[in-house]
Amino acid sequence: MTKPFTLDQLAAQVAAMLSGSARRVTAPS
Repeated sequence: MTKPFTLDQLAAQVAAMLSGSARRVTAPS
C-alpha cells in the first residue's frame, strides 16, 4: 500500500464487504 487510503476507497471496500455479507445472510438456502 503505497497510496494513503481515501474515503472513496474505504467506503467502497466497506460497502463491498457489507453487501457481500448481507447477500450471504439474506440469501435463502
